[in-house]
Amino acid sequence: MNLTAWRLGGGSVLSLTAFGLFAASNGLGQPSTPLPATDARFVAKQSLSVPVQFNPERMKDVEKARLFVSRDGGHTYELHQQITPQEAGFTLSAKEDGTYWVQMQLQFRDGRLDPKDPSAVPPGEKLIIDTVMPAVTIRSAEQIGDEIQLDW
Repeated sequence: MNLTAWRLGGGSVLSLTAFGLFAASNGLGQPSTPLPATDARFVAKQSLSVPVQFNPERMKDVEKARLFVSRDGGHTYELHQQITPQEAGFTLSAKEDGTYWVQMQLQFRDGRLDPKDPSAVPPGEKLIIDTVMPAVTIRSAEQIGDEIQLDW
């Protein structure tokens, strides 16, 4: 499963809302798809592919892209994975079901970080990972006219 794709200036694509918001706010591009109406995205997998394509002209300026994850509502972020611009993307691997706030940070060759502190900006993506399928037990079913009344 891939997260929402974003187009960045010069034809780059990144499937992480965090970088899409960062890029749009810094004049690098605009989201190719609208932001989700809900605050969090529900996902039924614990491993997610987050493909990244850097604009070849900007690749020379970026040393690393880092994926940070928060399990406490954005108070603290832990480095989950880092990649170079030559790599295809991140793999977000959740150890358990729950809420994950995701943020991306770029490290430039001159040492600059953007954003400097992942917890100082809104999360790029809020995910609720729920891999447990709902269990429904129907105790009784009764047809009343054109409707069915269930006790479950």
